[in-house]
Amino acid sequence: MTRFIVFVLSIIIPFPAFSGAWPREHGTVYVAFSETFTVNSVGVPRSFLSLYAEYGLSPQLTLGFDGFRSGSGESSETFLFLSFPLHTNNPRNHYALTFALGEHADLTGAPAPALRIGLNWGRNIGSSWLAINNFATFRKASDTPLLKLDATWGYHFSNHIDLMLNLRAETYDGATNKIEIAPGLTWQTGVGNRIEVGLSIGAAEHREYGLKIGIVREF
Repeated sequence: MTRFIVFVLSIIIPFPAFSGAWPREHGTVYVAFSETFTVNSVGVPRSFLSLYAEYGLSPQLTLGFDGFRSGSGESSETFLFLSFPLHTNNPRNHYALTFALGEHADLTGAPAPALRIGLNWGRNIGSSWLAINNFATFRKASDTPLLKLDATWGYHFSNHIDLMLNLRAETYDGATNKIEIAPGLTWQTGVGNRIEVGLSIGAAEHREYGLKIGIVREF
């Protein structure tokens, strides 16, 4: 059922964030670090550390790092990626392709080489924006790709506060299907510095509730 939802969302929503659809400005850096604390339906706690970074390698090319690790170390993912925009005749819509190399590990085995391909879409709508990121991760240890969809609606509430609502879905054979809704906000504390706070609510076969706290730095 989750796989069907991922497939349908990828089609009915304008098929196109991490580099996202908007390229990083040449010579600038974006770094986001966060920790998420979760508890599942039977009260078992977990935590996850994540690090995401981008660098504007050129006006048309973004270099980045995307990784996470669970507190107990049973699952992790690290990727180096390149993202470049796809130009269309509609300037309101932004598209980008992402190619990443790295490794993926979960409860089914040790870290293994992986290739990730992403197709991203984004659009500014007044004081808000929409971003949809579709990813397929191909792992050496499995014949079945890991499919992910990440959709975000954001709203510039004020000069210092952005509100966001995120929907994440992922599925692959042999693992628990997952759909997660995550409302949150970022608060600017200084030039190039932001604090991020959010909640997460797991649905489908993956019942889990979480609190995310992070910092963002741009320079």
